[in-house]
Amino acid sequence: MHVLSIICDDNWMPDNFSEGWRRCGATVTEFLYDKNIGRGSYDAASYKNVERINNTILLLANELHQQNKLTLIFMSIYDDYLLEDTLIKLRKLNVPLVNYHPDMVVQWYRMLKTGKYFDYIGCAQKTHLQVYEKKKFKAEYLPFASNPSTQKINIGNINFNGATFMGAPLGYRPWVLSHLYFNNIPLRIFGHHWDWVTRKSTTTQTQEIQIQTSGINLGFLKLSDKNIHDIKTYLPIRLKEEGIAFLNEQYYKWKEKLFPTHIDGDEFYGNIPQSVIHGQYKKEDFVTLVSGSAINIGFTHLSGNYNSKFETKQIRLREFEVPLAGGFYITQYCNELADLYVEGKHIEIWRSREELLDKTKYYLNNNAERNAIAKQGYEHALQNHTWEKRFNHILNELKIK
Repeated sequence: MHVLSIICDDNWMPDNFSEGWRRCGATVTEFLYDKNIGRGSYDAASYKNVERINNTILLLANELHQQNKLTLIFMSIYDDYLLEDTLIKLRKLNVPLVNYHPDMVVQWYRMLKTGKYFDYIGCAQKTHLQVYEKKKFKAEYLPFASNPSTQKINIGNINFNGATFMGAPLGYRPWVLSHLYFNNIPLRIFGHHWDWVTRKSTTTQTQEIQIQTSGINLGFLKLSDKNIHDIKTYLPIRLKEEGIAFLNEQYYKWKEKLFPTHIDGDEFYGNIPQSVIHGQYKKEDFVTLVSGSAINIGFTHLSGNYNSKFETKQIRLREFEVPLAGGFYITQYCNELADLYVEGKHIEIWRSREELLDKTKYYLNNNAERNAIAKQGYEHALQNHTWEKRFNHILNELKIK
């Protein structure tokens, strides 16, 4: 089996998708079309780049097909980059076309033009899936997953008896994490940009910090070519599908841009010692860090006010990476978690920062129960939430052996 994997040059995509196909026994030819899954510009140079990308895809697919090496074309790509004419030509190869949509919550509309050409669309979230179904796209809920580590998993071999968070200081994450630290929970944080919020900034970051802490940001008011394109292309269908939710999202989005509140937690900023902030970790250290921490914390928040009815949440890769690394995981509530895990058996869930603090304290003092959940979470994820399992499901749906 030979798979042409057309994905963006973001570390998580090759590490997950291409490696997942290899674990299914496939030989993978990988084409990385750009740095991001979403196109940043619609100027003349960008259109030329899209043409180049599509021509390269066609040449590569045709070359593999002529060599009888093409079983399946797998993509994770939006209409931003993919042209309908390209898909029409690819369909003439009589090779199944698959697309994986990683962000149905926010970017669901970015496959409306090309969705009809695919034999299978896997959707990482259920949100807005009904739109694809109405359009008779061959789409199905197919959650994120992870690839098991080749490293030995040592559940319960703890070297940090506290809580670990790995990620960026987005939204109200610092505010929530500060609640743990100032209630005497040992805390360590890994990830980019935490030096901004501890005021250890570089010169290039100074202006952004000033905007986030106390200023008004007017620089966004000029509409970009991308903004204009999206308004013309997607505004009517987004209004029809999302209604008041769309208007509310735009309100919070523009309010956040005008009066940024990323840095709004006086409990955290300037008060958390630098010893808590560890910077970016190496990929090869992920399993050791996760399995060696008593507790690992997750966030599903995307946008909107904390615990409001308009707060948007989304399942993330961490919901699969941490259990498969043998870590005890407590993540923020999201309704789709119930499709994936049993609360209190495979993972734990928090709904407020007070509940997070209470559960963190509890599990730091109940090692056996914590280790049992980590073990059951690992076994459950290994059985149900690997990319190999997800992709074998696609193969079965397409009747490819």
